[in-house]
Amino acid sequence: MELPKYSGTIHPQEWLKQVLIFCYFKQIKDDKEVLNICKTMINSTIIIPNVNEIKSFEELIEALKLHSTFNTFKISCKRKLQMMKFIP
Repeated sequence: MELPKYSGTIHPQEWLKQVLIFCYFKQIKDDKEVLNICKTMINSTIIIPNVNEIKSFEELIEALKLHSTFNTFKISCKRKLQMMKFIP
């Protein structure tokens, strides 16, 4: 199993679940250590202001949701759903 990198193509909560599963298998249980791993696994093109001030998983998820890549992700998901609903 490989540690997933966050690139904005997946929901932040789903990505966090994947990181937590990875850490569970590697027996990394300290929340601070897991949070630091998460911060380092964010793609370098995704700039999160004051990332070092984030102290919880919830704050990290909210920060990722505020980035423009999340909006792009939501729009693409909505388009896929609309295409599935379309019946000619």
